[in-house]
This record gives sequence, structure tokens and C-alpha cells, in this order.
Amino acid sequence: MKICEKISKKCKKKYLKKLIYYRKETAINQRSEIIESGWISSEISKLSRNFINLMQIELNRALDIILFLENYFDSFYGIPILESIEHLFIEIQVI
Repeated sequence: MKICEKISKKCKKKYLKKLIYYRKETAINQRSEIIESGWISSEISKLSRNFINLMQIELNRALDIILFLENYFDSFYGIPILESIEHLFIEIQVI
């Protein structure tokens, strides 16, 4: 190997080390800014609110099906499935 090639390899290694260190520091700073801004906690609260809303929708749908089946069998066959299903209707209040 020539001396020029050795020198250029060493310079490239130094440059890459500086570049890696700079990008690492930049990433750490960006991470701390995101954590301090409160973005993560607001997104988690939005996600949990959406999950609760979807669960409420599914519960309402299931109870509507039960009510439909009870009305169907009661009107056509005179067989009440449940005496009272009002105790099943629970609604979660989302604040």
C-alpha cells in the first residue's frame, strides 16, 4: 500500500467517527426534546380514549343484538329469553 492510501483510510475513519458521534448526539437531543414536549403522553391518552370508545361501541352492538333476538323470539314464538336485560346496559363515561 502506498502512504497516500493509508493516510486517506485514516482520514476516512476519523471523519466517520466524527460523523457518527455528531449524529448520535443529535439523536439524543431530539429524543430528549420529544420526551420533554409531552407528545408521548398526549398520544397515549388519545390512544386509550379511542380504545375505550371502540370497546363501548362493541358493547352497545352486542347488547343491541341481544335485544333484537329477545324481541324476535318473544314476538314470534312467545318465548322470553331474558326477563329483563336492562341490567346489561352499561355505559362508560369518557372524560
